[in-house]
Amino acid sequence: MAAACQREFRVSAAALPPHTECRQPFASRRTVPRYYAGEFGSNVAYHMKPVPNGAQGQYVLRVEPAHLASRFKDSILPPVFSTPYLILIMENAALNAIRQYLEPGESAVGTRVEVRHLVATPVGREVVGHAEVTGTDGRKIFFRVWAMDDKEEIGSGIHERMVVTISRIVERMTAKYGPISAEN
Repeated sequence: MAAACQREFRVSAAALPPHTECRQPFASRRTVPRYYAGEFGSNVAYHMKPVPNGAQGQYVLRVEPAHLASRFKDSILPPVFSTPYLILIMENAALNAIRQYLEPGESAVGTRVEVRHLVATPVGREVVGHAEVTGTDGRKIFFRVWAMDDKEEIGSGIHERMVVTISRIVERMTAKYGPISAEN
């Protein structure tokens, strides 16, 4: 069953979430790859550049006072690098890992983040987010993410992004919320 699951999702067994249910491809509309349904309409193939497993990206940030939990969230918290900014550097690293595989007019939005913040980091330290592609499923891309300061690993987890067409996202938001402007 694990081998069928790996073929269906094109990922290593370690990259599959524990709750992944494997089904035979094309058995029903629910198992049709995401690039044949959803954002681009049913029965419309959406072709994107293949993203290879192992593609990596980084994002570097020097911790400033605005990045601290005590400033960003609540003054009752200690003056350490906040978890939302940890996630930000990991997400940006993931985007950098796949940037070269995106066509003009495409982007990749975050759809899932599972992160453990392991170590407190003070202001002034440089932190580096890392991401490595572990697999794909149609337009969905799976990553292993981690972050380091100059001493040790400060966080790790998994992340997913979905390749989207920017104009289509704007079109759907406009239909739902009315015209949007840069100020909104």
